[in-house]
Amino acid sequence: MATQLAHSTHFTEKKLVPHMIGKETVMIYPSLTPDMSLAERAHAFNVNKNALSNLFLPQRITLRALGDTLGCSAVVSLTAAKFKKIADAQLYSNVIPSAISYHGSNGHVIKDAVDISNKNTLKSVDDNMSDSNLIRPDGIQYARLQSLLNFQDVDSNHTTNYKFTWFHLLPTKSKTVKVDQDNNVKLYQTFTGPSDWYKSKKSERYWNHPSAINKPFDLIASSINDPNFDAELNITSAEGRLETLIHNAASDMIRKAIFDTICPNYIDDPASAVLKIKQVVPDPVDSSKTITLTVQSYHTKILQLMDQLGSDKDFPVNIVSHYFQNLAPKIKDQVKLNGYDGDTKTHSRSPFDQFVALNDLFSRAATAEYTINRQTDEIKEVLNTHHSFLTIPSVNLSTAEKSIKSYKEPSGQTCWGCGGSHSWYDSTTKKIACPKGNDPAVQAHAAKMFKEFKQRKRDRYASRKKKKFENMLTDLFSDDSDKDENDLKAQFKAFL
Repeated sequence: MATQLAHSTHFTEKKLVPHMIGKETVMIYPSLTPDMSLAERAHAFNVNKNALSNLFLPQRITLRALGDTLGCSAVVSLTAAKFKKIADAQLYSNVIPSAISYHGSNGHVIKDAVDISNKNTLKSVDDNMSDSNLIRPDGIQYARLQSLLNFQDVDSNHTTNYKFTWFHLLPTKSKTVKVDQDNNVKLYQTFTGPSDWYKSKKSERYWNHPSAINKPFDLIASSINDPNFDAELNITSAEGRLETLIHNAASDMIRKAIFDTICPNYIDDPASAVLKIKQVVPDPVDSSKTITLTVQSYHTKILQLMDQLGSDKDFPVNIVSHYFQNLAPKIKDQVKLNGYDGDTKTHSRSPFDQFVALNDLFSRAATAEYTINRQTDEIKEVLNTHHSFLTIPSVNLSTAEKSIKSYKEPSGQTCWGCGGSHSWYDSTTKKIACPKGNDPAVQAHAAKMFKEFKQRKRDRYASRKKKKFENMLTDLFSDDSDKDENDLKAQFKAFL
């Protein structure tokens, strides 16, 4: 990676490339290169993040893919490892879990293991109780536990608690239990610890006993439909669930770590970065020129940075107002002509309201862009097919062309667009000659004038044809016509 990165805010976007994630194909930004500016790197981050978040895949997979596509695989692993260390500590020492249920060796729930009348606590092992139904049953081997994991130790702003359930193997002993008032006894093989064993000071003996499995696991019923067959222990599935939880909790920190890695010393917060986005930007090749982005491209850039502002509090800037004020001038004017009055209103800065108002403005801007492009296309068609209102170059003209020019360019000519004393179009430069040629209203007026011009030509032609027709009829049926009748009939037939 280059030790110094350019801080230019303008760059030419690269074409997206396909990337496979499992069986899914996603379009992402090309690999980062040392010569990319910070702005382009930030853009690549947003493009890839948004593309991957639209996939219906677990977050642990999309986060790893984000790291891979931006050359930050190690960053993802190291950040997730911090959360994993805290989760492991909380599962087995720092946080007291709660027992949800107790299970036998076949994995089935032992429903009478808990005292429903006493907050579902594990029944006592004291067989001297007057009610034998309150005595702990035989066969308790597993406990299903639940912990609330919290990661404020690694991120002070992370106040969410994450529920995680898993199974724990309990130590069992043989115990002779009196099962009725007649002192009949039965040999039980069951867990004999206290009812609150998971929060007892002696809980170490129940956690780290010789047969304990010091990892969370799931119980899977035996494939053989027989209650005497033991359940299978699946450590992989439980660790996969824990890993998914960890990546969900660490997602914001992982993305931030990736961004900080590829954009070191990036001083722009999302709000100020949004304010730098405009539809008309300097040409990266020639700074004396500008490039006008399409309305769609301009809108997409704004949305990508809006995503970084979050959705839990009001935006620090009015994005809708910024979007409108930085549209290309002719599009902004057309939006106003079409009735938009949002620039005179005070917009709520809540994320939802800003998003709704921005989408409305985007729709209007896209319509204005289409209208302007259509008018431009119509004018180009006019210029390509009709030249009666054009300025004809005065260099190397033939005698005939000079004569035509003297008729087509009277000294008192009027522009079809603005009404000024100049031509609308200059065929020498192949450009619109009117100083106000970029004004949508002027363009529309020029198109209107041309349509009226064509209609007048059609009307004159029709009038001449009608007059000629009438003269033919007069000659044909006039008694004093000096023309041969057959010749007149032939001319009439040809005319028709």
